[in-house]
Amino acid sequence: MSEQIVLIGTGYLAEYLIPCYEKCLGDVLKGHMIGIKGSLPRLEERQKVFPFPLRVLGTEHVLRERKPELILMAAKPNQVPGIVEETLVPYYEEVRARGEKLPVLYSFAPSPSVGWLTDTLGEDACICNMLPSMLREIAGVDTADAGISYLSFDPRAPWSEEERAAACAFLRPTGQILEIAGEQAAAFLGIHEGTHVVYEFTMICCDVLRERGEELSYAAAAGAMRKALREAIHRDYLTPIPIAEGMREEHYPFWKNLIYSYLGGILEYAAEVGIDPEKAILKVAASMEMNLMFVQNATPEKMRQAVASHATKGGVLEKENTSFREFGYEKLEEGWRKYLDGQFNDWEEAVFDDEMADVAYEIAGIVSRHTAGLSGVTWK
Repeated sequence: MSEQIVLIGTGYLAEYLIPCYEKCLGDVLKGHMIGIKGSLPRLEERQKVFPFPLRVLGTEHVLRERKPELILMAAKPNQVPGIVEETLVPYYEEVRARGEKLPVLYSFAPSPSVGWLTDTLGEDACICNMLPSMLREIAGVDTADAGISYLSFDPRAPWSEEERAAACAFLRPTGQILEIAGEQAAAFLGIHEGTHVVYEFTMICCDVLRERGEELSYAAAAGAMRKALREAIHRDYLTPIPIAEGMREEHYPFWKNLIYSYLGGILEYAAEVGIDPEKAILKVAASMEMNLMFVQNATPEKMRQAVASHATKGGVLEKENTSFREFGYEKLEEGWRKYLDGQFNDWEEAVFDDEMADVAYEIAGIVSRHTAGLSGVTWK
């Protein structure tokens, strides 16, 4: 393949996508791809990570020099509008003036939407918004196929079948591919991030038991929730990592009901914003399963490190974390204590189930709205 690719942004997300670049370009990767870093600090360190050359700034010059067929936008959401308006718009106009084919653009920022990008760059530009599943390996096991990545095409753009297939193939190393409407990308991220609460579920489960003199491993707690997930959503799962055992039988009903209730709240939000029910179930179940497989094989330190690397300040995972701490943490902790104390009668259970469904619904909505606003621009 002789295609030239320019990558804008060289942070954690861009690093995670390296298998996509390698599959796309193969042996010619080093000579046919270049990355643009936004600042000089840590350039040498980042260059060691990427198997192709990096440059600092000068995006306009690189575009004119390389004339790429594909541009990858992996900058932070709040940086994307400026890059698009100040750099890509003039470059696309130059390409049009030369009568040449416009480069395809893949944007990995959850915001702005593919609709805004099309409005800004023109309906003759092929633009795709991609949001990859971000767990490719757990405990040394390849788990990519158990996750679901999703992308959005703008129907106004002149996509050929070959170009659409190439976009799906590019993202495929990160997971199975689901196509969604561009206006639903933020909501999809909201329902995905809502499943991350299983980290807190696991810690609360084990911490409260430890206070009472009973040890339960993270693996056993997460394994019980994986079992509950399968009972709640009847789907065939890829299970690259076996389900761990170890939770006492009398404790399992509490966590089974919690998974049922929480899933119900997320899916209620998905239905309200118009997401196809089948796609919502596939995404939510896969995301919860992936998070639980990670937790099942994690130490407390590994979990903290994972949150630190993914939960960037002001980002969507940080918003999920703070929202659950505000709305759900104490409710879950209190409910678990009551259950262990034998105070969880039918009425208490019904109230608790409704509360946790409401927590899930609220968090999905909060994260969705936060996602939509990250770039500072809106599109309707």
